[in-house]
Amino acid sequence: MASILGLEVHEAASTGDYDTLEEFVKSGKYDINLGDDDWGNKTALHWSCQKGYVECIRLLLENGAKPLRTLTGWTPAHFAAENGKLSALRTLHTAGVRVDKKDNYGCTPRRLAEIYNHVECVKFLTQIEQEREELKCRAGSAYVSDDDEEEDDDVFSLPTTIAVEEKTDTSSTPPTSSRRRGQGNSRMR
Repeated sequence: MASILGLEVHEAASTGDYDTLEEFVKSGKYDINLGDDDWGNKTALHWSCQKGYVECIRLLLENGAKPLRTLTGWTPAHFAAENGKLSALRTLHTAGVRVDKKDNYGCTPRRLAEIYNHVECVKFLTQIEQEREELKCRAGSAYVSDDDEEEDDDVFSLPTTIAVEEKTDTSSTPPTSSRRRGQGNSRMR
């Protein structure tokens, strides 16, 4: 079981408490990639993506957070897609994090967005998948590896032009107590 020390980062990430999260990250005392055994090895990045806290996502990525997988193979993009957090998906993609990886059961973030009827997320993820396929065709399949290969390709930069109009996540009201907090809902996976 993960130690209690370090899970404070998860709490700050899951509530969008940017100031506290920044304090934890900058202190260097916490492993920002620590997985919580009680939640299938979810990391702070998974929580921020699930809730759509874009500033927290950026802070974590800029300070070495890795797009790790949970025990079921979910990436941060799976959590964002399940909850309709388009801005979180855009932030991950802009940072060079793959948003099209399959989980242990073959389910992609796009498929989750389809299941939950998050139309704008589906459009965005479909376009990303199409761009990736075009790149594979142009550059040869050796340049862009598939899910079957090493996890090293979890972070991958693609040149993109996204035609899907950005919309603000409006699934809930923003938290009230700290500056630079994003929007999100309280549903946990």
